[in-house]
Amino acid sequence: PKEWVPRKEGYNLENLNITIPSPICQVVTGKQGLFQQINIQKKPMTVKQFSVLANSVKYCTPRHSDWDDLERKYWKNITYVAPIYGADVNGSITDPDVNEWNINRLGTILDYVNEDYGIEIDGVNTAYLYFGMWKTTFAWHTEDMDLYSINYLHFGEPKTWYAIPPEHGKRFERIASGFFS
Repeated sequence: PKEWVPRKEGYNLENLNITIPSPICQVVTGKQGLFQQINIQKKPMTVKQFSVLANSVKYCTPRHSDWDDLERKYWKNITYVAPIYGADVNGSITDPDVNEWNINRLGTILDYVNEDYGIEIDGVNTAYLYFGMWKTTFAWHTEDMDLYSINYLHFGEPKTWYAIPPEHGKRFERIASGFFS
């Protein structure tokens, strides 16, 4: 609902005291729909520094008329100007007293792994934050232990998801392993 607020103080990046410990530069090579990516680890940066970089002329989203135009530009330019991605940052920016849509309070059976055994599995039974910019990419993958994934976009532009229906998963894996043994 529109009156729901995940973060009472909003998203002023000056007040977000979060460091991205291992940002990665995503270098993509390839052509004609077949690409490989290598990740080069960069030095830590704050979310504010990341935002300044992401909104700079070099890294910002290009002008586009609609989603199809933007997708065409993505695939046409995927090998130029390697974006920086802040992945797997432990934590949450949802207010701790929020019970609805709080990724740290989903009320799943995974809660018992932590409660009964004191085991935290980063990104599985704890929240991760991700900071992306134009062209950052997260590879197609199956989630840890074949679990589902839940995401919440706090701010920024919408994300685009490509999905392989489960009934085509093995076929997709065969095709990928044929190209990338």
